[in-house]
Amino acid sequence: MSLKNIEKQNDIDLFVYYPPAVPANWSPVPDQVYTALDQLAARSLPGSGTVTSISEGTGLTCTPNPIVSAGTIALSDTAVTPGSYTNPNLTVNAQGQITACSNGSGGSGTVTSITAGTGLTGTPNPITSTGTLSLSNTAVTPGSYNLADITVNAQGQITSATNGSAVTSISTGTGLTGGPITSTGTISLSNTGITPGAYTNTSITADATGRITAISSGTAGSVTSITAGTGITCTPNPITSTGTISLPASGVSANSYFPAKISVNAEGIITSASNYTIPWTTVSSAPVVKGTSTTTDATPFVVDSSFFVTPGTVNAFEYYVVGSEASGTTVTASGFWNQKVMFTNNNGTMSTAGSTQIALGGTSWAVTLTYSSNNVLLQVTGAAATTVKWTWSYVCYVIG
Repeated sequence: MSLKNIEKQNDIDLFVYYPPAVPANWSPVPDQVYTALDQLAARSLPGSGTVTSISEGTGLTCTPNPIVSAGTIALSDTAVTPGSYTNPNLTVNAQGQITACSNGSGGSGTVTSITAGTGLTGTPNPITSTGTLSLSNTAVTPGSYNLADITVNAQGQITSATNGSAVTSISTGTGLTGGPITSTGTISLSNTGITPGAYTNTSITADATGRITAISSGTAGSVTSITAGTGITCTPNPITSTGTISLPASGVSANSYFPAKISVNAEGIITSASNYTIPWTTVSSAPVVKGTSTTTDATPFVVDSSFFVTPGTVNAFEYYVVGSEASGTTVTASGFWNQKVMFTNNNGTMSTAGSTQIALGGTSWAVTLTYSSNNVLLQVTGAAATTVKWTWSYVCYVIG
């Protein structure tokens, strides 16, 4: 048998086997052979795949569409014009394809110059367009250090580093045992000679390090009964084992009193307390003068200058002054002053012969008694941006 290539049919090389008796230059090919070849070419050659059709999806183009035998699959064109773009503004679809592109503009920042500060090096410096910022070198030699002794600057950079030395020996001091240790070992508290155990009513001795160096059990105290005395309450009474000792109620209502009028018993316990009302009454035949005024700042202000000291007389004054600051019906601050002053007028020349003052209330306000010419001046000082209402009264004893 011989093999002869007749022609290509549907991209398939067709060969015909013929007996040796047929000439090698067999031509023309008999019609029967062509008929057989046509029938063979028209037959579908079986394949092993299962795909029979491919249709184009989003972003793809199939030619033809669908492809059922042979064709081409390609990426679909988008609306983007091919080319180069600067600072591009992009739109991307779900398949990651750029669907729109245009040239953009540079950043909108306002920084025009960057100068390297402490610990930084700029190249160039300052940087006005492009450049490099880097950490400045310190004086440290790069390398590895053991048990390092380092110095750090305010920027957290190590400015110096040296190798340290390890501990080579640990000695034990008072109250410790186990030393010296030069490699590994154990340090423990030394025994003090105490017998471990439980002790009652103990008598102990301690050394300078606070350790007990001697201990023994003692005896209980000799007190067997406590009976309540004056001003003391015992529950039970007497107490023979356990109980409570307390102060009894004195009958005084727990409260704040100002100014207070109190009674105290022999044990120093307050047995009665009440607010004291200052008696604005005449102590002698001299009249009692009252007055009121208001201050709104910290400037000293004379609220009374009406009393005239007659030449050739001695005048003993006792002033009562109350200052208060209120918000609505609530008193927010208050003060009380009781001042005694003696003025002498010798032929028109005034002088003082002593002054005492009691001030209560704890404010920064002030009350002063002075004089000008032959008149006594009552001067008060309040506080900045504070409205203080003042009320006063005085008694004067005149000799001469």
